[in-house]
Amino acid sequence: MNNGPGNLDGEDEKHFELVDFKPAGKLLQRGRLTLAVMESCTGGLLSAAISSTPGCGEYYLGGITSYATEIKVWAGVRQETVDTHGVVSAETAIEMAQVIRGRFQADIGIGITGVAGPKPQEGVDPGIVFIALDGGDTFAAEARKLDIASEDPDTVKEAAVEAVVEWLGEVLASLQRSSPAGRHST
Repeated sequence: MNNGPGNLDGEDEKHFELVDFKPAGKLLQRGRLTLAVMESCTGGLLSAAISSTPGCGEYYLGGITSYATEIKVWAGVRQETVDTHGVVSAETAIEMAQVIRGRFQADIGIGITGVAGPKPQEGVDPGIVFIALDGGDTFAAEARKLDIASEDPDTVKEAAVEAVVEWLGEVLASLQRSSPAGRHST
């Protein structure tokens, strides 16, 4: 049975290894926190990792894959931010996290923007990725710059998703230590 056009370019099929989101997911469940994501250069890989986790419906509200700059702006990232700092910047990543958290009314928003490669974008080299977390009233928005030593888009995507999931887990564990009963406890 033919299920599609097949291999059109002669390259081997690529399969992503999804990052294990279960530890972060359990912490979100314990804290009764919700999550939304706006990702760009990862092309939906973070959403795939989250949505492949059993029980994710308890905390994952959804996401936007905003590969094009216009979609980031359409979603709510200010054009001024993009024009001033560039689409691949800490400021844009933070706004992505803030916008998605607000639009989805989530407790936590994640933003990811960068250059997966193989070519530079707007003078930014492949492997430069900014990840951001925004916790609204729970914790302040913050961004981190990743310099992934690869021009291979798949490697960059996987490393960026792994980094943001690990960071989210650290933040959630820290929150849990400071408030063992969870933010939404009665």
